Amino acid sequence: MNCSLRAFLENGVLGDLTKGIERSHVITRLGEPSWWAGKPTRSPAESDIWEYHSFQLQFDSDHRLEMIRVLFRASHESWFSDQSITMEPLSFVDQCPKTVASYDSFVAFLGAQPLFFEPSVDNIGKTVVLTNGCVAKFSRILHHSESTMAGRPVMSTSEYLVSITTISDREHGILPARKAASTENIDGHANLPS
Repeated sequence: MNCSLRAFLENGVLGDLTKGIERSHVITRLGEPSWWAGKPTRSPAESDIWEYHSFQLQFDSDHRLEMIRVLFRASHESWFSDQSITMEPLSFVDQCPKTVASYDSFVAFLGAQPLFFEPSVDNIGKTVVLTNGCVAKFSRILHHSESTMAGRPVMSTSEYLVSITTISDREHGILPARKAASTENIDGHANLPS
Protein backbone atom coordinates (compact mmCIF):
# COMPACT_ATOMS: atom_id res chain seq x y z
CA MET A 1 0.00 0.00 0.00
CA ASN A 2 1.48 3.34 -1.07
CA CYS A 3 0.72 6.26 1.24
CA SER A 4 1.73 9.85 1.86
CA LEU A 5 3.83 10.43 4.99
CA ARG A 6 2.74 14.07 5.02
CA ALA A 7 -0.97 13.09 4.85
CA PHE A 8 -0.48 10.63 7.70
CA LEU A 9 1.35 13.16 9.87
CA GLU A 10 -1.00 16.02 9.02
CA ASN A 11 -4.39 14.29 8.97
CA GLY A 12 -3.92 10.75 10.32
CA VAL A 13 -4.81 9.33 6.88
CA LEU A 14 -3.02 6.15 5.80
CA GLY A 15 -3.93 5.47 2.17
CA ASP A 16 -7.72 5.22 2.32
CA LEU A 17 -7.72 4.34 6.04
CA THR A 18 -9.04 7.11 8.27
CA LYS A 19 -10.25 7.23 11.84
CA GLY A 20 -13.93 6.43 12.11
CA ILE A 21 -14.23 3.94 9.24
CA GLU A 22 -15.92 0.64 9.97
CA ARG A 23 -14.01 -2.61 10.46
CA SER A 24 -15.83 -4.07 7.42
CA HIS A 25 -14.22 -1.41 5.19
CA VAL A 26 -10.77 -2.46 6.45
CA ILE A 27 -11.52 -6.14 5.71
CA THR A 28 -12.75 -5.24 2.22
CA ARG A 29 -9.65 -3.14 1.51
CA LEU A 30 -6.92 -5.20 3.21
CA GLY A 31 -8.35 -8.63 3.99
CA GLU A 32 -7.86 -10.33 7.36
CA PRO A 33 -4.94 -9.10 9.49
CA SER A 34 -1.72 -11.09 9.83
CA TRP A 35 -1.97 -10.76 13.64
CA TRP A 36 -4.61 -9.60 16.13
CA ALA A 37 -5.01 -8.98 19.85
CA GLY A 38 -7.46 -7.57 22.31
CA LYS A 39 -10.41 -9.11 24.03
CA PRO A 40 -10.95 -11.93 23.19
CA THR A 41 -8.27 -13.09 20.75
CA ARG A 42 -9.91 -16.13 19.13
CA SER A 43 -10.48 -14.37 15.81
CA PRO A 44 -9.95 -10.95 14.23
CA ALA A 45 -13.72 -10.36 14.25
CA GLU A 46 -13.66 -10.46 18.07
CA SER A 47 -10.43 -8.49 18.52
CA ASP A 48 -9.87 -4.75 18.79
CA ILE A 49 -6.24 -4.57 17.58
CA TRP A 50 -5.25 -5.75 14.10
CA GLU A 51 -1.76 -5.81 12.61
CA TYR A 52 -0.89 -5.79 8.92
CA HIS A 53 2.90 -6.37 8.89
CA SER A 54 4.00 -2.72 9.15
CA PHE A 55 1.03 -1.07 10.82
CA GLN A 56 -1.51 -1.68 13.57
CA LEU A 57 -5.14 -0.63 13.68
CA GLN A 58 -7.16 -0.26 16.88
CA PHE A 59 -10.96 -0.28 16.89
CA ASP A 60 -13.39 1.19 19.43
CA SER A 61 -16.37 -0.60 20.98
CA ASP A 62 -18.49 0.33 17.93
CA HIS A 63 -15.97 -1.44 15.63
CA ARG A 64 -14.75 1.83 14.12
CA LEU A 65 -11.11 2.63 13.54
CA GLU A 66 -9.82 4.84 16.36
CA MET A 67 -6.01 4.58 16.11
CA ILE A 68 -3.36 3.85 13.45
CA ARG A 69 0.25 3.00 14.37
CA VAL A 70 2.95 2.66 11.70
CA LEU A 71 5.88 0.48 12.78
CA PHE A 72 9.40 1.02 11.49
CA ARG A 73 12.29 -1.41 11.24
CA ALA A 74 14.29 -2.02 14.39
CA SER A 75 17.55 -2.79 12.58
CA HIS A 76 19.99 0.11 12.21
CA GLU A 77 21.44 -1.44 9.05
CA SER A 78 18.05 -1.34 7.30
CA TRP A 79 17.81 2.45 7.60
CA PHE A 80 20.55 2.85 5.04
CA SER A 81 19.32 0.37 2.45
CA ASP A 82 17.54 1.43 -0.71
CA GLN A 83 14.31 -0.16 0.50
CA SER A 84 11.42 1.62 2.15
CA ILE A 85 11.97 2.36 5.84
CA THR A 86 8.71 0.69 6.77
CA MET A 87 8.24 -3.06 6.75
CA GLU A 88 6.37 -4.36 3.70
CA PRO A 89 3.71 -3.99 2.37
CA LEU A 90 3.48 -0.28 3.30
CA SER A 91 5.61 2.44 1.74
CA PHE A 92 5.51 6.22 1.85
CA VAL A 93 5.75 7.75 -1.62
CA ASP A 94 6.80 11.26 -0.54
CA GLN A 95 9.96 10.59 1.45
CA CYS A 96 13.37 9.01 1.05
CA PRO A 97 14.37 6.32 3.56
CA LYS A 98 17.71 8.05 4.14
CA THR A 99 16.09 11.35 5.18
CA VAL A 100 13.61 10.52 7.97
CA ALA A 101 15.23 7.74 9.98
CA SER A 102 17.07 9.64 12.71
CA TYR A 103 15.47 12.09 15.13
CA ASP A 104 17.34 15.04 13.60
CA SER A 105 16.46 14.16 10.00
CA PHE A 106 12.80 13.58 10.94
CA VAL A 107 12.65 17.00 12.61
CA ALA A 108 14.22 18.51 9.47
CA PHE A 109 11.56 16.74 7.35
CA LEU A 110 8.81 18.25 9.53
CA GLY A 111 10.33 21.71 9.28
CA ALA A 112 10.52 21.49 5.48
CA GLN A 113 6.80 20.66 5.13
CA PRO A 114 6.14 22.72 7.44
CA LEU A 115 4.41 20.56 10.05
CA PHE A 116 4.38 21.92 13.59
CA PHE A 117 5.29 19.85 16.62
CA GLU A 118 6.60 19.75 20.16
CA PRO A 119 9.62 17.61 21.04
CA SER A 120 9.74 15.75 24.35
CA VAL A 121 11.52 12.89 26.06
CA ASP A 122 9.93 9.93 27.83
CA ASN A 123 11.34 6.79 29.46
CA ILE A 124 11.88 5.10 26.06
CA GLY A 125 13.52 7.97 24.17
CA LYS A 126 12.69 11.10 22.24
CA THR A 127 9.14 11.81 21.13
CA VAL A 128 7.70 14.29 18.65
CA VAL A 129 4.04 15.28 19.17
CA LEU A 130 2.48 16.90 16.13
CA THR A 131 -0.28 19.43 16.72
CA ASN A 132 -2.88 17.23 14.98
CA GLY A 133 -2.24 14.44 17.45
CA CYS A 134 0.25 12.13 15.73
CA VAL A 135 3.10 10.97 17.96
CA ALA A 136 6.47 9.85 16.55
CA LYS A 137 8.62 7.73 18.89
CA PHE A 138 12.38 7.36 18.65
CA SER A 139 14.72 4.97 20.42
CA ARG A 140 18.31 3.85 20.44
CA ILE A 141 18.56 0.59 18.55
CA LEU A 142 20.70 -2.50 18.67
CA HIS A 143 23.56 -2.82 16.14
CA HIS A 144 23.21 -6.52 15.31
CA SER A 145 26.49 -7.08 13.45
CA GLU A 146 28.58 -5.04 15.93
CA SER A 147 26.90 -6.80 18.87
CA THR A 148 27.71 -10.19 17.38
CA MET A 149 31.37 -9.25 16.86
CA ALA A 150 31.67 -7.68 20.35
CA GLY A 151 29.84 -10.54 22.08
CA ARG A 152 27.63 -8.04 23.90
CA PRO A 153 24.82 -5.65 23.00
CA VAL A 154 26.04 -2.53 21.18
CA MET A 155 23.44 0.24 21.00
CA SER A 156 23.33 3.17 18.59
CA THR A 157 24.38 6.56 19.89
CA SER A 158 21.57 8.21 17.90
CA GLU A 159 17.86 7.59 18.25
CA TYR A 160 15.87 6.29 15.29
CA LEU A 161 12.21 6.34 14.35
CA VAL A 162 10.37 3.27 15.67
CA SER A 163 6.68 4.25 15.31
CA ILE A 164 4.22 6.98 14.39
CA THR A 165 0.80 6.74 16.05
CA THR A 166 -2.41 8.72 15.73
CA ILE A 167 -3.88 9.65 19.10
CA SER A 168 -7.38 8.31 19.64
CA ASP A 169 -10.20 10.78 20.22
CA ARG A 170 -10.26 9.73 23.89
CA GLU A 171 -6.60 10.76 24.25
CA HIS A 172 -6.75 13.86 22.03
CA GLY A 173 -7.81 16.07 24.94
CA ILE A 174 -4.35 15.69 26.48
CA LEU A 175 -2.77 17.76 23.70
CA PRO A 176 -2.34 21.46 24.33
CA ALA A 177 -4.15 23.78 21.93
CA ARG A 178 -1.62 25.46 19.65
CA LYS A 179 -1.60 28.02 16.88
CA ALA A 180 -0.07 27.14 13.51
CA ALA A 181 2.91 29.46 13.77
CA SER A 182 6.49 28.32 14.12
CA THR A 183 9.44 29.58 16.10
CA GLU A 184 12.80 27.94 16.63
CA ASN A 185 14.17 26.94 19.98
CA ILE A 186 17.85 27.01 20.87
CA ASP A 187 18.35 23.54 19.36
CA GLY A 188 17.05 24.79 16.00
CA HIS A 189 13.90 22.68 16.20
CA ALA A 190 10.63 24.26 15.19
CA ASN A 191 8.26 24.74 18.12
CA LEU A 192 4.87 26.27 18.51
CA PRO A 193 4.35 29.25 20.77
CA SER A 194 2.41 28.63 23.99
